[in-house]
Amino acid sequence: GLEQIRENLLDLKEATGEAEQGIRPTTDRDTVATLLTTWLESIRLNVRPSTWAQYESYTRVHLIPSLGAIPIRKLSPEAVEEMMNKKAAPKPDGAGLSPRTVSHMRAILRDALNHAVKRSVVSRNVAALAKPPRTARVEVRVLDGKAAKAFLAAVADHPMGPLYTVALVYGLRLGECLGLRWSDIDEQARTLSVRQAY
Repeated sequence: GLEQIRENLLDLKEATGEAEQGIRPTTDRDTVATLLTTWLESIRLNVRPSTWAQYESYTRVHLIPSLGAIPIRKLSPEAVEEMMNKKAAPKPDGAGLSPRTVSHMRAILRDALNHAVKRSVVSRNVAALAKPPRTARVEVRVLDGKAAKAFLAAVADHPMGPLYTVALVYGLRLGECLGLRWSDIDEQARTLSVRQAY
């Protein structure tokens, strides 16, 4: 009835405005899932394999199941915020995704939509307009000298002991430790260089 006519007129007005801006017309078949899949393929050769695998995993596990069926032109900041709030909400088992993880999902969606804006598929990036979840500050607890010595003694015979030792002594993050190679050690200068991270 009347509501359908109003919706059609709004869609026509939006399409006309986008056409004037050079935005390509999309249909309801052009979904967020299509956009994300196309974007992932377009960046595959431009990012590290580990980065691409992480983007693909977040997209497949979280973004497509939550937002994939929505037509691109109907995706709103509110829909993105609702998805983030659902992902961060505590579950019956007490677990919900951390705000940092949810923010990372938003960043991936924002990058995909930036790609779409540059290619005139959409006129605006609704993920950039969505308010990210609040990230709680976590107090970092640092080991004192006595606790550090006790930790090193406890891991001395562990197969991962050398990794733990390097991480503690040099203050490296896990990704930096995993990126170390023998060539990063200069025995003469007695230095260790962090050149890559995973």
